[in-house]
Amino acid sequence: MRKMSFAICIVMMISLCFNGALAAPKRNDDFIYEAKGKGIRIIKFIGDETELLSVPSEIDGKPVKTIGSNAFEDCTVDTIVLPETISTIEEDAFYSSKCKEIIFSPNSKQLTITGGAFFLCVNLESLFFPSSVSFKKGKLGSICPFRAGNYLKNILIDDNNKDYELLDGILITKKTKELVLYPSGNKEKTIRLPDGIKSIGKYAMMETKSTDLIIPDSVTTIENAAFFSNDIERITIGSGVRKMGEDTFRFSRKLKEVIISEGTTVIGRGAFYDCPHLEYIIIPNSVKEIGKNAFGDNYKVKIIAEAKSKAAQYAMKNGLEVIDPEEWSNR
Repeated sequence: MRKMSFAICIVMMISLCFNGALAAPKRNDDFIYEAKGKGIRIIKFIGDETELLSVPSEIDGKPVKTIGSNAFEDCTVDTIVLPETISTIEEDAFYSSKCKEIIFSPNSKQLTITGGAFFLCVNLESLFFPSSVSFKKGKLGSICPFRAGNYLKNILIDDNNKDYELLDGILITKKTKELVLYPSGNKEKTIRLPDGIKSIGKYAMMETKSTDLIIPDSVTTIENAAFFSNDIERITIGSGVRKMGEDTFRFSRKLKEVIISEGTTVIGRGAFYDCPHLEYIIIPNSVKEIGKNAFGDNYKVKIIAEAKSKAAQYAMKNGLEVIDPEEWSNR
């Protein structure tokens, strides 16, 4: 019995080694790649840094289906054209790529883009998503294809996409009306988000370059890190917002003034962390929960709130100045 078990183990080890050898990465003049299922996964682009690169639809007789993580990291090709066979773009696939244009095939039958796929693609100014596109959460729990480096000026999507649409040039989900991606490369002075948006997703509006932000009453939820790191100076939050997630406006280094309307109940942990120039924030009585380090180590911020409110209690506990709303309005 022991001899048979030993023999079976030897056979299994040989089989694993043999299969592993078959699955070992290969290379041609342009790519390091591997077989994955019935298709090919691009591991790394190693070709010449030309102005135009058309990714082949087939390698070794198999369809090219996946652009792997970091496959085009730091790539300096100006324009990359993807074939209709591509069905998956993994997280960080184009990390820190210098490309100016990524062209998706309009004939694509299925295309899933993972959150963070275009992380730090600072030269991308426009993206046109096909009807087949969908977005999948990355390791930070966001479906936004940028985690940083969003300098987009234009977002387009095929009208026939069943899950996503544009609202005033902003990418949102059709069913839940969640803001997925904002063209942060636009430099209009005031961002007045359109009515109809119900939530603002993680990292969806990070690095916006505008100075004023107005969030409409239709928005009920602002997800974690939605406005992480931006140039906003003044914010007005509508009465529909019930919850502001963690790190919502973290690293808003130019932020000076915030007005939160009656209706908000939760200000998440670190919501205004590392906003060193924040001068004052008006917090209504409806706020019942304020997370730890909501204002970080900014002890100069003035909390405008009624004396018996949760905001006033939080301010006094954390050594922040509290000013009565009536006194503030008569200043």
